[in-house]
Amino acid sequence: MRLPLAMIGVLPQYHDLDRIQRGEVERAEILAALGEDAFPRRLLRLQKGFQPLHMRGGELVGQGSRQLSCSLMVPLMPPDGPARKVLSIASDRVNALAHHHHIRKTDAMRFHRPIALAAAFGLFLAPLPSADAFGPVKSSVQQTAETRLIAQFQRFATLTDGTVGITVRDLASGESLSLNGDTLFPMASAYKVAVAGKIFAMIDAGQLALTDIVSRDVATMGPGAPLPVAQLLDLMLTRSDNNATDMLVARAGGPSAVNAWVAGLGIKGLRVDSNTADLLYRAMDLAPRPGNFNRNVAAALAADPALRTRDIRDLPNIAFARDPRDSATPTAMTDLIAAIRTGKALSPASTHAFITIMERCRTGKARLSGMLPPGTTIAHKTGTINGTGNDTGVVTLPDGRMFAITVFVMQDHRGRVMRDRIMAEAARAAYDYFLFAPDRATA
Repeated sequence: MRLPLAMIGVLPQYHDLDRIQRGEVERAEILAALGEDAFPRRLLRLQKGFQPLHMRGGELVGQGSRQLSCSLMVPLMPPDGPARKVLSIASDRVNALAHHHHIRKTDAMRFHRPIALAAAFGLFLAPLPSADAFGPVKSSVQQTAETRLIAQFQRFATLTDGTVGITVRDLASGESLSLNGDTLFPMASAYKVAVAGKIFAMIDAGQLALTDIVSRDVATMGPGAPLPVAQLLDLMLTRSDNNATDMLVARAGGPSAVNAWVAGLGIKGLRVDSNTADLLYRAMDLAPRPGNFNRNVAAALAADPALRTRDIRDLPNIAFARDPRDSATPTAMTDLIAAIRTGKALSPASTHAFITIMERCRTGKARLSGMLPPGTTIAHKTGTINGTGNDTGVVTLPDGRMFAITVFVMQDHRGRVMRDRIMAEAARAAYDYFLFAPDRATA
């Protein structure tokens, strides 16, 4: 059933009534005088000509014959609904402004019943405002700031002949901005964030402890002492150690178990299909082989000059970059890192331990953190394969606010230095945007 509409006369706090009467004042100017933040923009209807309202509504009369009328149409809702608040604001404004201008309110609410009924019937037939009429509308200042940030991201993307994907998100408001945010990229070692998440989830569930000892597969990794889970996590996240990672992947139940944990968080666009050894075999176009991984790779490089050249020159494997396995979109990776940092994925204790390790990351010093102000706190994880460079993390601003950021670069032929610069530039632009952009006020 459609709701009837109430109309209340409102007098803008505007002194040049002659100019208003001549129709020289635009609706936006009167809205500004009213304080448009007090009213749903699309529900305000201004009657030009300033004749007395011959419909259900109020009329305010000034000196002489000069009159100004406008109507605020608000759906009648239950007493505790938003309409009550708007009606109260409008009523208070009428009284205050009438007193300010020494204007007499004639017949506080003059009703012309026949025309009022016709107007009500017309309003009954009119479509109700869409839902977005009640929602926040971004200010022009904010829209300009967002446009400039995206333009910066686009400019950074021209530094490579490959593809750049960037997603940034304010962890308090959830505001997100992206460039190629839904494009799949090889995660490379950035997938280790998901591995660590699964391990900490097992700790939260009582299935594992940081002090538990994990043995390595000597056949594939070579000799080495068993290590506690805590040390393996540190090696994996701070140094991107591949053996430590694959020991943890095996302890977690394999890649499928890690993938299931990510999916259980409701994250789409990120998949874990392999451990590190199998991922690297595929990146090099090598079939997985039994025996020690490092020896197998060394033998393949010695036997294939083209493979050796691609590795030395840091050239991308285009087929691997297009393979959906072990890939993620920048948005999905940001979803994961944001869920972890905001405590939605793990217990408070595990969240703290996880982020503390990531804050000690030793890889990628020229990437996300490369152009941030000295002393900026950043918890991040890098990823690197020929022609691919990644970094994902959370940056803390001086006032304590945080934003998550993921920058992926793939199919690049211009080298690691340029890829690192793209990541650093993007992180600094996002830092300045979230730190200096105006408050997220709505119009």
